[in-house]
Amino acid sequence: MEDFEKQKKLSAHAHEQDGQQKSEQPKEVLGERALEERREQAQTALHESLMRLHKLGEEETTASHVQEALRTEVLNLKILEKDIAHLYDEYKKAKEEARMDVLTKLPNRRAFEEALETKVERAKNDSAELYVLYIDIDDFKEVNDVFGHNAGDEYLRLIGTYITRELRPDDMVARLGGDEFAVTIFLRNPHETSDKPFDHSEEANAIANRIYHAVRFAKSELWGRFSSQGKREISEPDFLRTVASIGGVRFNGTQDMNAIIKKADAIMYSIKESGKSGVGWNSEQKNGAEDEDKK
Repeated sequence: MEDFEKQKKLSAHAHEQDGQQKSEQPKEVLGERALEERREQAQTALHESLMRLHKLGEEETTASHVQEALRTEVLNLKILEKDIAHLYDEYKKAKEEARMDVLTKLPNRRAFEEALETKVERAKNDSAELYVLYIDIDDFKEVNDVFGHNAGDEYLRLIGTYITRELRPDDMVARLGGDEFAVTIFLRNPHETSDKPFDHSEEANAIANRIYHAVRFAKSELWGRFSSQGKREISEPDFLRTVASIGGVRFNGTQDMNAIIKKADAIMYSIKESGKSGVGWNSEQKNGAEDEDKK
């Protein structure tokens, strides 16, 4: 009987820990209800197992009979434990996929907006500057029309790969959908204890231009892979004539997430309307350099 009481205490402790872990898990994830049902099944199975063993201990039976029953109960619980572990892995995978672009494996719009909201709060509280780039790939439809949709998909993957290489640990690139990407640039004040104002706009502009040329490099590599498969003739200079229109915004300390995205998007469209391909900033910063071939 004493052993049974110990088992009940262990079960209650495990139940309490399980409840704490469950409360830490985010909501709105596919499979959460199924995971909750498995947890309840595990708790019920453990309770029933302990009750059966307790009843068996009160009956007149042999030690070997008790040992065999105990082994059976332990085996059943281990099977259920593996089932829950597998389901939880699926739960975590679904959570990750809900925030990931399937084609490029980059964060998607949902993940970007969540991260941007966090970075806005960090920029308000930390000694740092936040910049946001809104990127639209110029003449992406032409890639699909000339080389097919497989080439278009590969182009998007290459863009994600090459932009990622230009970023630092605190930065982030996401595919918002279609041929649109976004980047956050988080630059800390090198003298965090100083109250003097600081300005990282030159560094942010340099990063934006590296991103621009990363997209150009991706397009050049795409030409090397697919130029012989074109559905119609096009010269390499004509194909590489346009690259990307990039609108950049520096967080001013008061904007919310939606205002930042809207402003960067508007700047990006102004670049498209003025001839496409280049880096432009809000009025607080100078425009970035355009593609070398267009100078």
